[in-house]
Amino acid sequence: MVNDVVYDRNILDSIGFRAPSHATVSRELLLALGVADSLITIIPGDASSTRQEAGVFAEYLKSNQQIHTVSIIISSYHSRRSW
Repeated sequence: MVNDVVYDRNILDSIGFRAPSHATVSRELLLALGVADSLITIIPGDASSTRQEAGVFAEYLKSNQQIHTVSIIISSYHSRRSW
């Protein structure tokens, strides 16, 4: 089980510490599990809530209309909010 680490990036930046983003950590994990880099897409944008993430993702899909199918992998804890 992976524990979520919560930190304020602004505070860390102010003391000169660059923490990796969740996207960077996720990409590294996928690569370590053998997923090809060409199959990983980090969607640009910043979000601090599930609703904002959905908005960023919706905009990405609008500008990439060649994408017809999406699979979302999520924990049961977060599934209600994601719906």
